[in-house]
Amino acid sequence: MPETDSLSSSVFGPCPPWYLEFPFSHVYKPSVCQHVFESMCYSEIEPHLLHGIDVKACEIQEAGVTAVFTNGELVAGSIIIGSDGPKSRVRKVILGSEADVTPLEIVHSNVAIAYGDAEKARFVRSAHPVFSFAVRPGLLSFLSIQDVPDPEDPANWRFQVVTSWLGREDDSLDTAGRLAQVKQKALTMCEPFRSAVMWMPDDTKITYDKMAYWVPIPWDNHDGRVTLAGDAAHPMTPHRGQGLNHAICDASHFVDTVQKVVAGASSLKDAITTYSEEVVRRGADEVLISKQNAIMMLNWDQLMESPMMKRSLQKSDLSDS
Repeated sequence: MPETDSLSSSVFGPCPPWYLEFPFSHVYKPSVCQHVFESMCYSEIEPHLLHGIDVKACEIQEAGVTAVFTNGELVAGSIIIGSDGPKSRVRKVILGSEADVTPLEIVHSNVAIAYGDAEKARFVRSAHPVFSFAVRPGLLSFLSIQDVPDPEDPANWRFQVVTSWLGREDDSLDTAGRLAQVKQKALTMCEPFRSAVMWMPDDTKITYDKMAYWVPIPWDNHDGRVTLAGDAAHPMTPHRGQGLNHAICDASHFVDTVQKVVAGASSLKDAITTYSEEVVRRGADEVLISKQNAIMMLNWDQLMESPMMKRSLQKSDLSDS
């Protein structure tokens, strides 16, 4: 599958065929199939994973820390690092009600689909070989290629198709009603974004992702025994695509931190405190940028001033905040 560091996404105005193209220079956007990526990450640790249970408490001892799980199991270690997602139980344990996310009134359909038709697949991919997005007043569409089992068989290519708009989810709709709603929204969109939705089969299961965020605040790391990383540390909206970038950055910094402790260059308390403070500072900046971008990308009058239009997908500069 082709890779590029110069991506073009189109912003479409109220009266087609008027449009502008914005080149995103020096951007590497890998197309990641989630289950393949997860399998790769879990390959070494799978035997040690506990599934279907949550942390309910962290017991701090002088020589370590113990995670208490909801099934009564106790697991002792040197550090607990909460990387358990946007609704992190570890974050809840160490911060209580201050750990609660703030919901956003954005309806966000996110579908993974293979069309089973080579010509349809080629057409959906025609906007760009990796990813592209389009905006009309009040509506954002996003397309990306997610999995290519066989490059010579487009019928089995798997795509991510996102449709997003400002508003509240209609809880009365079932999955068929949600599909009809998304297709109605897509009628106003340009090609290939329109067809990417209209070609979804009638049995396509549509769910709406709950858009929410949490601006990181300092937490008690209990002398370096408990900290956070990834979406647990800075849950953000996906409209600028920075969640994974910051999770990888957290992981890299955490490894560097532990290596300093092992080498005797820093105490555990000081090293984890420095790590946590940097995660809070960097994460808070990006969470607020992503929140702002999510709203502005769906507001035509504000679109051109949005972080996506001004910064593209580039790393945020903390000095700007």
